Amino acid sequence: MKTTKHNFTRILFVLTVALFSCVWLVSNAHAATTISGTVYQDNGTTPIPGIRVDAIQGTPCEWREWIASDTTDGNGYYEITLLLEGTYYLWASNNNTSNYVNEWHTGGVPDPSSYDCNLAVEVTVTDGTPATGINFNLDMGGAISGTVADSAGNLIDGTGTPISVNVFTGDSCGWRQCVGGASQDEFGAYKIWGVPVGTSYYLQTDNRNQSNYVNEWHTGGVPDPSSLDCNLAAPVTVSENVITPGKNFKLDMGGSVSGIVYQGGSVAEGARVAAWQTDDPCEDRQWIADAWTDVNGEYKIWGLPLPATGTCYLQTQNENEYADEWYAATASTYYCYEAEEILVSQGVDTAGYNFQLDIGATISGIVVDEGDAAQEGMLVEYWNDACSLHADTSTDSYGSFEIIGLPPGPSDIEILPEVSTGLVFF
Repeated sequence: MKTTKHNFTRILFVLTVALFSCVWLVSNAHAATTISGTVYQDNGTTPIPGIRVDAIQGTPCEWREWIASDTTDGNGYYEITLLLEGTYYLWASNNNTSNYVNEWHTGGVPDPSSYDCNLAVEVTVTDGTPATGINFNLDMGGAISGTVADSAGNLIDGTGTPISVNVFTGDSCGWRQCVGGASQDEFGAYKIWGVPVGTSYYLQTDNRNQSNYVNEWHTGGVPDPSSLDCNLAAPVTVSENVITPGKNFKLDMGGSVSGIVYQGGSVAEGARVAAWQTDDPCEDRQWIADAWTDVNGEYKIWGLPLPATGTCYLQTQNENEYADEWYAATASTYYCYEAEEILVSQGVDTAGYNFQLDIGATISGIVVDEGDAAQEGMLVEYWNDACSLHADTSTDSYGSFEIIGLPPGPSDIEILPEVSTGLVFF
């Protein structure tokens, strides 16, 4: 155990390193208390019936767990029960049936809700003390429609092969937020309701890891209106209460890969394996698809592109004490420069892409200012270029942080204080 102490102009950072040999889930809970409120139109006075309000836990912009929900009545009122005491985020959904925008409760004034997941605030409930007045003012958005077909132009029946079309804001090749989505019907047609008014939305299909149709971006190209390449994604404009039509897709047929993830001497249940497309796994790469292991440690990723389309690599991405690794034929590896490409055949499953994960390192410490006052909410980022790995966390009320499951080797730690603190970046 080694402890090092660094003095900086405005931040003191105490680091401890220990080395030993980073979709919705459904949970059941016993009744304890309630969360209630009213969903209004954007004028803040006209109630909206038929809106589903979900109570979730986790991180709104990342992985989150559905806990319970209720649908607003004729007065726009909802009351969510079957909640354990704790903290929750609230999300209002139009169920893809109207142009009211899906929004998070933010507690803002005069508008208490927003579609931006970064603005979501926690609501705390205790046993016997319900949370009331958790309201929403939903903006009016627009809709996007189109069709999903195979590469020959044959429309894909959604009842037999469901494919979702999701709409994103942000960077098609970087961080992005999903603001809506819909599946195609039996005629291959889809319509996404309630997209916020704006000019820079991007559309991508999601095969739900159920078929070998490759996930593609809408490009508006002719004769092929879609592509795997995120750089070719075309921005879509949405106007209030207007349907933007003709956002179509022609999806290529790929293949699948499968394998087993081991942790220590046993199989790993619930481990995530991601497929990336890139010429160099140590440089920029594009997410293609992913899957989670079952109780036997087995996973299968559908819809990977053929080698002629691009080179793909596999990497585990977990949030536990086991360090993530890249696939390599002899044994999985920490290091991106040792990763080996995977070989995919059209319509065929290629097995044997296994991983053996080991317990990783833990980095922990305390962030204080020059007066030794603990700094809460400081973003702590970890970088390991040799493994092409990034992880982050935030300090708690004691200024403490911990990042687990890290590979061996040199790395960098950065402290990113909020501007309002007056502290400098380290």
